[in-house]
Amino acid sequence: MAVGTTGCRNDYVEWLIGEIEGVGAPVDLVGHDWGSLLVQRVVSLRPDLIRTWACGDGPIDRAASRASRDDVGDVRLLRVPPYRGTRKRG
Repeated sequence: MAVGTTGCRNDYVEWLIGEIEGVGAPVDLVGHDWGSLLVQRVVSLRPDLIRTWACGDGPIDRAASRASRDDVGDVRLLRVPPYRGTRKRG
């Protein structure tokens, strides 16, 4: 758990925003699983802090994103086929 948070999503989002603000320039933000929800919320609240963002293996939180932005429809999904191992070339 991040220092100063109670473990709820909004606390983590505020903590993450503070950490990114400390960088002093827009960042490339990546989230996986539960972190993808945090990334989406940060992007919707403070797009000025983000240069690029990517999320994987997590749901799209359209309700949270719509709370502050209407252009969520611009989110593009990339479906990657499951990893099948390496192919031996012959």
